[in-house]
Amino acid sequence: MNLYIAEKPFVANDIAKALGGYFQKKNGYLESADHIVTWCYRHLLKSIELEAYHPAYAQWKAEDLPLQLYPLRYEPMAGKEAHTQTVIDLIHRAVVVK
Repeated sequence: MNLYIAEKPFVANDIAKALGGYFQKKNGYLESADHIVTWCYRHLLKSIELEAYHPAYAQWKAEDLPLQLYPLRYEPMAGKEAHTQTVIDLIHRAVVVK
C-alpha cells in the first residue's frame, strides 16, 4: 500500500487522478486497491507551549538559557485533532502493510 500525503484536498484529488484507477472517498482520504491519498489542510501540528517542557519556562529568565527543548514535542492544532489522528492511522497502516 502506497501512502501519499498532499498539502490540500484538491492536490490530493489531482494525485489520485494521476495515479489512475478507482478511488473510494473515505473520511479524510481517498483509497484505491494500491494507494491511499490524504491531505494536511496546511498545518496539522504545532509546538507545545514552553511550560509543558518545564514549569520554569513559563517566564523567560537568563539563567534558564539555553532552553532544553529536546526531543521536540507537538500537538494537533485546535479543530484538527480528528484529521491528525486519521493521518497518523494511515501512516501506521502503510508501514504495517509493507
